[in-house]
Amino acid sequence: MADTPGRVSASARRAGALVVGRWVGVGAVSALILLQLARDPSPLLVAAILTAVPVLGTNLAQRRALAAGRMGTVRRLSWALLALDGLLVLLAVLGMSRQPVGGYFMLGWLPIEGALAWGAPAAVTGGGLAVAVVLAETAMRRHGVPVLSTGDGSLVRVLNLVAVTAVMVALERGLGRGERAMVHRTTELAAAAQREREARLELQAFSTIVLAGVADKGSLDEVLRSMTHAVARTMDYEAVAVFLLDRPGLLRCNWSFGDWPGANGQEVVVVAGPGTIVGRVAQLDTPVLLGDPAEHPDYFPAVPGPRSEICVPLRIGGRVIGVVNVESSTPHRYDQADLDRLQRLADQLAVVVERARLADQETATVARLHDLDRLKDDFVAMTSHELRAPLTVIRGFARTLLRPDLEIDAQERRRFTEVIDRQTARLSRLVEDLLAASRMEAGRLDIVVGEHDAVKLLTEYAEEWANESSRVELDLADDLPVVLTDPDRLAQVVRNLVDNGLRYGGDGPVRVVARRDGTDLVIEVRDQGPGIPMSELPYVFERFRQVGSSPDHRAGMGLGLWITRQLVTALGGSIRVESVPERGTTFLVHLPGRQPEPARSWPRPEPEPAARRAPPTSRAG
Repeated sequence: MADTPGRVSASARRAGALVVGRWVGVGAVSALILLQLARDPSPLLVAAILTAVPVLGTNLAQRRALAAGRMGTVRRLSWALLALDGLLVLLAVLGMSRQPVGGYFMLGWLPIEGALAWGAPAAVTGGGLAVAVVLAETAMRRHGVPVLSTGDGSLVRVLNLVAVTAVMVALERGLGRGERAMVHRTTELAAAAQREREARLELQAFSTIVLAGVADKGSLDEVLRSMTHAVARTMDYEAVAVFLLDRPGLLRCNWSFGDWPGANGQEVVVVAGPGTIVGRVAQLDTPVLLGDPAEHPDYFPAVPGPRSEICVPLRIGGRVIGVVNVESSTPHRYDQADLDRLQRLADQLAVVVERARLADQETATVARLHDLDRLKDDFVAMTSHELRAPLTVIRGFARTLLRPDLEIDAQERRRFTEVIDRQTARLSRLVEDLLAASRMEAGRLDIVVGEHDAVKLLTEYAEEWANESSRVELDLADDLPVVLTDPDRLAQVVRNLVDNGLRYGGDGPVRVVARRDGTDLVIEVRDQGPGIPMSELPYVFERFRQVGSSPDHRAGMGLGLWITRQLVTALGGSIRVESVPERGTTFLVHLPGRQPEPARSWPRPEPEPAARRAPPTSRAG
């Protein structure tokens, strides 16, 4: 059967025509042979009838193979049928050779069948078989070597067969050229239709991306969800994932479609670099086309099974902001045209993503500005209240002392003076906190770190608590390290923590415990107050944040602990808080230090036992 390149249906049509022609031809020949057998029985005619049976059986098998589309089987059966047809014609012609007409008319079928089945070579083969039958019949009649002559018609028959063969070769070549031209034109039309379909799909995907970016007023994730689903359905993608740079060096799967881990709510994070195909594309800013991803050194089987993959970067102004990854369960599913198309879609997608990000940032900035306005108003109100409270007390007691009509004894006058001193100290601390916060915001906080004796520093700090000596206990370990710190800033840290414990710790004592942890100095400030709720512990060190609902917790500006953390961080240390409801709160400060020399440069002071090391106090609420 002659193949037409690129068009199986042309060969199938020829084979179908031969099947029908063979049914008719074999039926007519069989009827003629049976009629001849009835008049003059011959072994050759009996053999011909028997040969017709496998011819018809093979013809039926070829018809079924054609119906099933098994063209390989059809081609193999065509050669078998050509041989069987040649044998049937040979037997029929030899068996009818004694008849006046004979069966010579059947010989023309062989070059016709050869031309239709396999083209010019088979037509020549069929013609050669037909000539061989004429020679065999002539040899049988002459009982010797066959000689072609015009007298018995053998030469004419051979010339007729040669002419038929030549005509069939010419017709097959012309038919083949026509079919090839038709196939070429059909292929061009199919390719044009496919290009039009792909362009229409790409335009539809572009429209989907643009409309999603313009019309969707939701968050970035909502925009990505609508775009990813719409593009995947439009372009018939099995699995799509959009990765965006979440922070430097890390890609997060913001949204996915199809058989992908992120589609089930599982967070997928990929490092931008070797190890995954997505990470490699983000690092090199180069699209990747893979017929079989498992052969790639950076392949990571996020989804099992053989797959083909295309992966392209998302770019804005030459900067990679993410990656689009498309996968299929069919190996070698995509080609270069699919990769180029996905890159064009990704370029449009990147614009929409950047716009959504800017919109999110704008929304967050507006919200932040509203928060700052509210915080500013709250801060002004708190600052005014906090500054006014000590000033009111100072002015009240000072005016009382200045009244000429009021006689005040020395003890009462001293008490008034102590109140004024405490309120002045409180006012000084408020101003100091405000100045410290201002310097921290401006980045102008001076820190001078040096090596200092921890025992000496903490003992000096304890002198500031003289007025609260009954409530503040200092407990120093015997092996404290030399601390690397700024004494003034550390004093501010300890003072803020002690003041916080005195204010919110109820009536119980505040213990300041210093111990050694390796080469670090650990300072613990413990109170026995109501504690801090677990839900509010993460916000303790936030600026202007006041935890708790008691009047004591509502007092103050909410700057003390924020300043404390900033100072500890500037000193190279860390601070954390532990709290148990109704059992108190503990702040732990870790500061860098070193092992002290065997002979200390500063003698260890020996304060009074009551102030130096108080007995343990109960932490029961």
